[in-house]
Amino acid sequence: MPYVQRDADNKIKGVYANEQPGYAEEFVGEDSAGIYAYRHSAPLTYKELRAAEYNLKSPGEQFAMQYDDAINKTTTWIDWQTEIKTRISKP
Repeated sequence: MPYVQRDADNKIKGVYANEQPGYAEEFVGEDSAGIYAYRHSAPLTYKELRAAEYNLKSPGEQFAMQYDDAINKTTTWIDWQTEIKTRISKP
């Protein structure tokens, strides 16, 4: 049965088998939602992070950018894609 440490938002940030005096003194049942969330949380992959950025613009907005780039001989859409791929690089 675990003892937990919590952050300022009251989310579990550490789980210990034994009590840790001063920071992990709260006993929580193994089947609690908080323990489940802590043990099953994983950082987002670069693909998920990029997808979130791409989804900030609707497909219609992106098609309009591509159309305008083709008509005006600009690179707005490519520049936008490149900025995202540079900022959120593959591991």
